[in-house]
Amino acid sequence: MEKIILQDKLVVFLILLVSFAAIFSSATFYALSPRASQPLMAMGIYSRTGLLGYTVPATNSSVTSGDRLNWTLSVTNDMGSAQFVMIIARMANSTFPSSNSSTPSTFPEIVAPERFVGDGETSNIGFNWALQSVTPQSGGRLLLNLDVEGKPVVITGDSFRWIFELWTYDLVCGCFHYGYGPQNGSTGVWLQVWFNPSG
Repeated sequence: MEKIILQDKLVVFLILLVSFAAIFSSATFYALSPRASQPLMAMGIYSRTGLLGYTVPATNSSVTSGDRLNWTLSVTNDMGSAQFVMIIARMANSTFPSSNSSTPSTFPEIVAPERFVGDGETSNIGFNWALQSVTPQSGGRLLLNLDVEGKPVVITGDSFRWIFELWTYDLVCGCFHYGYGPQNGSTGVWLQVWFNPSG
């Protein structure tokens, strides 16, 4: 009888030992396994006064003739490898649609600085521009003369905005393409900042 009780205790002990070993090894595996992550890139625009990123026509973001603005374009890389990026800056009015998640804007490119951004790093790119003059035109339109990174820019319209697009270099085609990820399935990244010019 004692032998049977001892065997039962041994069986219970072995069952508990195997169960605890399985629980402990599962918990250890979970704790030490790398977390699943999705590769991504992000972009932001900052000024000395804080974050920019208006998504509707500006109501209180006035820029006066003679103002010089110093912005910072910030690009974060979490793709698992270094990325060669280009930020295309476009000056736009209300006549054409903006960029979206799959298609870049059709407005002309003004400047396009390029940078290498290491994996897990953020790169800051200076963007300096000035509104030199504002001239009223017929129909309530305005003619703007700008200085963008030392380059003269002239644009007419009635609602003005900067559009910034992230482009990445593709080793397969040896070219830049809009967004990040493989060229045939890239994810577009863009921001726009509206402003009201005044003379």
